[in-house]
Formats: sequence, structure tokens, C-alpha cells
Amino acid sequence: MTAVASACLTTLASASEADGGAIVRLDATDGSIRWRVALPQDMTAQSNAPAIGANGDVVVVAGGERIGAFDADDHELQWSENVVKLGESRGYALPGAVQQIVMNDTHVFLSTTPVG
Repeated sequence: MTAVASACLTTLASASEADGGAIVRLDATDGSIRWRVALPQDMTAQSNAPAIGANGDVVVVAGGERIGAFDADDHELQWSENVVKLGESRGYALPGAVQQIVMNDTHVFLSTTPVG
């Protein structure tokens, strides 16, 4: 498999994206859109674009009440989890509280805003 240089970004909801924004994968060499997929409404933040992290295999997006991983090649959703439930026992993760995603080959790390 040949590595393809790419960049990923998230967008805010627009009139044409009623579900709540999108995730876009761009070819880093020429800026062309490799793929674009609408985000589910519960994976979008109301006031800002969802947090995003990517490696060669997956693109992880967190916003609103959910975090999910999309396959970097075909944009299929691989998994999704409720961030509120993940953080309740730790006093974190209100909807939209994920500020940053950092990834390596085996782990996904979230930087969140504490409650209160």
C-alpha cells in the first residue's frame, strides 16, 4: 500500500448540511477533496467545529455528545461512543467538552473541559 499524504478537517453545519457539518479528507499534495461525509447531529458541537485527530488508518472526531472513528480510506464509521457516559465518573465531558484529540497507533487521548 502506498502512503498518501493527506489532511483532514471538520466543518460547521450549513444550510446544505442539515445533519450538522462534515468531515473532509484532502490530498495534501494538491488540495483536492479525497472524500467528504456528513457528521451525525450528535457528533457536532453547537458553537465550534468538532475536535479532530488522524493517523494513516483512522480519522477521529469528537463533538457534541459523541466521539467516533472513521476509516481514513473509505470514510466508513468504525466505532462511536457517547463522551458524556465516558466522562461521568471522572467529572468531565459535557456535550462539546472535548477540546483536542491526540492519537498514536494504539490509543486516542482526549483533552476535555472539566465540569464546574
